[in-house]
Amino acid sequence: MGRGARTLVRRALDHVDPEETVPRDDPGLRRFLGHYQSVLLDTTVPFPGVLAGLEALRRAGVPLAIVTNKPFVPAMEVLDGLGLTLFFGAILGGDTLPTRKPDPAMLAEAARRLDVPLAGCLMVGDSDVDIAAARAAGVPGVWCSWGGFHPEQPADADHAVTRFEEVVALALAP
Repeated sequence: MGRGARTLVRRALDHVDPEETVPRDDPGLRRFLGHYQSVLLDTTVPFPGVLAGLEALRRAGVPLAIVTNKPFVPAMEVLDGLGLTLFFGAILGGDTLPTRKPDPAMLAEAARRLDVPLAGCLMVGDSDVDIAAARAAGVPGVWCSWGGFHPEQPADADHAVTRFEEVVALALAP
């Protein structure tokens, strides 16, 4: 959905009142989220190369975390439903901390939970928000072209990749 359900609903309703914000308890937002919950895994699959890449990183002992602005519960349902949870030592949702990306607190917390120095981490994501979080945390930002939500590469990305195998190579580089 890109910038989250509230933004999606706001964009959909812009023709009604472009100045209106969508509060968290908005009935339209609640209805959308209920529907989203019911179809969460209908067509969701890992991108090509992700399963093999995650397995290679696990075999190499690379600690991994998920840092998403998606709320924790639906994020976990997707990860569990796809059998991906086992690859990650830390999973943080957009409602885990008081702030969300691009604030660097989520990245710092993920590193803390993994018991690794933040300075040794890579932030891998498909949006300018992910790269901005990397910048704010002082870690390299790896922009993935296959996410599709934000097709323009952020100018300040340290790396741009087109396949998950490239992410694996960056993570394993000395």
